Amino acid sequence: MKKRGLLVLLMLVWTLLAVLPAQAADAFTFAEKKVTVFEGETVQLVQAEGGESVEDGKITYQSSDKKVATVDENGVVTGVKKGSARVTATLKKGKKTWKAQATITVARRVTKVTLSTKGLTVVEAGDPALAETLQADTGLPVILMAAGKTAALSATCTPSDASNRQITFTSTDEGVARVTSDRKLKAIQAGECDLIVASVQNPEVTETWHVLVTTAVTRVTVEADSKRVAAGETLQLRAAVSPENATFPRLQWKSRAPQVASVDQRGLVTGLKKGSATIEAAATDGSGKEGTFYVTVTQPATSLNLKEREITVVAGRKVTLSAQVGPSDTDDKSVSWFSSDEGIATVTRGTVTGVSAGTCEITCVSNSNPMLSAVATVRVIQQVSKITFEPAGGVSLPINTTLPLSWVIEPADATIQAVTFSSSHPKIVEVDENGLLYGRSRGSAVVTAAATDGSGRKGTVRVTVTQPVEGVSIQYRTYHIQLNRSLSVKAIIEPSNANNYQMSWYTGDESIATVRGNKNVGTVYGHAEGTTTVTGVTEDGGFSDSAEIRVGDFNGAVIVEEVRLTDGQLWIALRNVSDFPVETVDLRIDCYDAEGNPMICHRNGYDVQVEARYTGTLYPRERTQGEGFDLSALAFGEVEPATIAVYITGWTDSENYHRNIQSEEDRPMGYWSGNLPF
Repeated sequence: MKKRGLLVLLMLVWTLLAVLPAQAADAFTFAEKKVTVFEGETVQLVQAEGGESVEDGKITYQSSDKKVATVDENGVVTGVKKGSARVTATLKKGKKTWKAQATITVARRVTKVTLSTKGLTVVEAGDPALAETLQADTGLPVILMAAGKTAALSATCTPSDASNRQITFTSTDEGVARVTSDRKLKAIQAGECDLIVASVQNPEVTETWHVLVTTAVTRVTVEADSKRVAAGETLQLRAAVSPENATFPRLQWKSRAPQVASVDQRGLVTGLKKGSATIEAAATDGSGKEGTFYVTVTQPATSLNLKEREITVVAGRKVTLSAQVGPSDTDDKSVSWFSSDEGIATVTRGTVTGVSAGTCEITCVSNSNPMLSAVATVRVIQQVSKITFEPAGGVSLPINTTLPLSWVIEPADATIQAVTFSSSHPKIVEVDENGLLYGRSRGSAVVTAAATDGSGRKGTVRVTVTQPVEGVSIQYRTYHIQLNRSLSVKAIIEPSNANNYQMSWYTGDESIATVRGNKNVGTVYGHAEGTTTVTGVTEDGGFSDSAEIRVGDFNGAVIVEEVRLTDGQLWIALRNVSDFPVETVDLRIDCYDAEGNPMICHRNGYDVQVEARYTGTLYPRERTQGEGFDLSALAFGEVEPATIAVYITGWTDSENYHRNIQSEEDRPMGYWSGNLPF
């Protein structure tokens, strides 16, 4: 019956809520239901005239998105961030309630407009070339245009995400230049005016350019005393402009192949490398007229080097020398070759052939510049044909010991008998430049001896390093094992790369704990509460070590004995039921409403669980007295929870052992319920 009465009451409330706004629609509303405000600015919402008076009523305002717009108690809206939000005004008079809404659009202002100069001829303000042309120095950059020419206009707004990025272009004198409907600037006749770029959304944001419409250059001619210039040399070009009364006769010089020849703004050409380049002199008045001059750059040889200054060649074999004639674009790179002793080595087009053991010089001379030459020293040798180790079957040595290698070079009269040594696994076997081995760790590696005379001959020998066990230690000195559960105990074999990891395991009291395992990890099972030892013994060397084993109900070492909520204050009592002191206890607090649903109880305003901690020594069988709890994260709202559950999630003892109770079912807990048992 109670439930049916509640449903009837709710239906009546819903009916009133649905009817009241409709009845008061004409009595309470905004004069403007769509309002635009810029970011950082404010606007006053105004109630429409007419309708029921609100003087004796209370109006409250609320924004649907405070990140976009806020509203104060007086209905003043502040734009915060570009976007849209709804402001709702609620009027309460007695038992009646009216609501009015306005849509707020927050716009982002345009702070700057920037004209794109692409396709425009622009001269910076104060350029001396304009001094006698402009009627007055406006301090503005100048756009040059020849009469009759047009140029496309475009501009951008800052910021790029302004609400309205539309832009207008306006000429201050359309008799000189005017802006067409397709956003082009058309030069009408010689004269001056300003071009004003403005934001449509924020007309006060503008950018102004001065426009100079000129008598255009109709022709540019370029000439010089020669059409050739050597790399590194210069050539002066001369240019003439027609008509002579052109408003702005200044020219812009440019090389179409700047890697071949450069040109400065006086028309002085500098040859850079062999090739050809077109030099252009372009009118800068926007007429688009230009004159060109074709120049050829020549490049003589200036350097000669041999890539190899010292070479070794085996008797009866060949090696090729490489001549480098510079620069890379030299016209004639050909060279001639000579040997100082053809009984030792001969040379043909840079290919050297070893004849007999000895040393001689090979000379290279430039054909285009005989003053350029380079010399290489050639050594002819007898190479190694074979390298062998003794004994051939391989060698072995214990770890951390040394052993010299023995090897044989064939033929015995090889010119260079030196070899270099390398190990395939230096972390196992090291070898120095004299062939002395050093065993670093257990394993095997291949040691290689390589001839240094370029023959590519190598000899190899396998080296084995042995590693015995030198000791063992249990990873931890004390292990806590939950009653009727198991835990792995690891023994650290020393060194870690020892050959044999086999071990035997036993416990001091098998009624408390047993252990099984045949390598360096034993599994200990706790049978009864108490303390015993676990011992591991290595098969290699008989090394042993022990650790203490404590078996008990460690998950239940501390229990929640009492939980109370009095006047909004939570009171918790814990008891240490173990036989050892506990320093800290970690807690988790869960809050529930009257229907058993989780409810927010964290100070952050959204978590339904709170982590807490008790700090202070709690001796065996001792109970807390309400102090020492850190409940700073706990905070109740206007409605207190109907049920509070407190779980113990872990503890730390006086020996700094920390027990983390991970399983929910293993965690001791207590609860308080203001209504029914939870």
